Amino acid sequence: MSSQGRIDVIVGTSNFGYPDNFWGNSESHIIQAFQLMKKHGSKKLDTAKAYFGSEAKLGAMKAGTDFDLDLDTKWLGGYDRADDANTRSYMLSSARQSIETLAVPQVDVFYLHAPVLNTPLEESLAGINDAHKAGLFRRLGLSNYPPTEVQRLYDVAKNNGFVLPTVYQGNYSAVARKPEADLFPVLRKLGISFVAYSPIAGGFLTKTREQIESGGTRFSPDQMFGIYHKLYVKDSYLSALEEWGKIAEEEQISKAELAYRWVVYHSILRKQYGDGIVFGSSSLSQMEETLLACNRGPLSEKAVEAIEQIWEKVKDEAGVDNYQTIFSGN
Repeated sequence: MSSQGRIDVIVGTSNFGYPDNFWGNSESHIIQAFQLMKKHGSKKLDTAKAYFGSEAKLGAMKAGTDFDLDLDTKWLGGYDRADDANTRSYMLSSARQSIETLAVPQVDVFYLHAPVLNTPLEESLAGINDAHKAGLFRRLGLSNYPPTEVQRLYDVAKNNGFVLPTVYQGNYSAVARKPEADLFPVLRKLGISFVAYSPIAGGFLTKTREQIESGGTRFSPDQMFGIYHKLYVKDSYLSALEEWGKIAEEEQISKAELAYRWVVYHSILRKQYGDGIVFGSSSLSQMEETLLACNRGPLSEKAVEAIEQIWEKVKDEAGVDNYQTIFSGN
């Protein structure tokens, strides 16, 4: 598979607001990050209510006005445990709060970060529709929704004359391709574009087996609710890391670049459908390396075939996404 032209490359900001990390401590670095984005053809930032301090940092930096960058954000959705979470009035007031915090008149995509389970769907969608009619966002997005729930939400929205979802953000990489079989047919049928998060499998594809097994990383069972341990620390996946490293060596590129370029140029994603990729970084140099990688074009045919063989070896143990790993163990 090879896409027609480069898909959208979006910069994730999940760590921009933390006060004790690189981005949180230096506004000058964030300004340089915005400049790097424009230099390399990326114009959008992805944030969320769940990303501690990220919306506030982007708003304080006037990212959407002074730097003319498009912004996407997310309601907590199924992650929200407030008593009135996801009610009609709550969805509208929550959207207004994000817009005020981000210091913009509207965002491009406003996502539901995870399936809403504690409120009738019609009520949540009514509030979302109110926010759309108020001009707070241009497009509705979904994230971490199973295919059946995507269809159900779409049908409820359509039957009630509400704004329809047109973007989906989900877990996808060279070793996380389950959505190809069940989710993508639904998205294509409904005209919903796809934005891939975790294109390097949460960093798994940049590691060695020894690094993973030595512990002390996000892949340890006691880190981050065990999400990444459950998704990737499996025999077939650990065995695949050595093969992944060999492919990168033969291509004379980093393991991270191999992962990014596969998603951008050889996956099921297509520019014609408005698909994209969102990535995070911990430094300016890492951000620029990723932006450059996404612009370097397709991999060799030999590399693509070898990556396909890796998927064949791991697919039977593949999980789905972060949300379903937490709440259903899949």
